[in-house]
Amino acid sequence: MSTNEEQKIAAEQFGYRIEQGEETLAGKFWWTLCLAGLDVEVSPLEFDSEENAWEDAIRAHQDELAEIEAIAA
Repeated sequence: MSTNEEQKIAAEQFGYRIEQGEETLAGKFWWTLCLAGLDVEVSPLEFDSEENAWEDAIRAHQDELAEIEAIAA
C-alpha cells in the first residue's frame, strides 16, 4: 500500500469525505470533514477531479494532526 493510500485511509477514518457536485457543480469535487459534536468543515476550493480533492483533504488532515499535536505539547 502506498503512502498516499495510507494517508487517504487515515483521512477517511478521521472523518474526511469527498463530495461530487451535481447540476451547476457537475464535474466538481470538494472535501468535507465531519466530526462528532462539531460543525461540518468544507474545503475552501472546488477541484476538477476526485484525486485532486483527496490530495487537498490529505493535506488538510496533516495540518489538523499537526495542530492537535501542537495543542497537546
